[in-house]
Amino acid sequence: MRESVALLRRYKYDPKFDFGLVRIVYENRGAPMSRATVEGGRITKLANTYFEMGTGEETVVIPYHRIIEIEYNGRVEWKRVSI
Repeated sequence: MRESVALLRRYKYDPKFDFGLVRIVYENRGAPMSRATVEGGRITKLANTYFEMGTGEETVVIPYHRIIEIEYNGRVEWKRVSI
């Protein structure tokens, strides 16, 4: 399991954490600088290879390999290593 996925699951399911304080920066080719963010409260599902977020009328699927960094309560907790 990817380290980023394990961290997200811990924030989601461990009662010591508030998933609403999570912020994910991910690759989004249509966004400025090809990056977008989502707050934990908008994430509706953590699947095996992707997460889902609700955007009102639709659900958007983001593969985990597109995650750039994960913040918790304003602090970067995980960042993808560039090769």
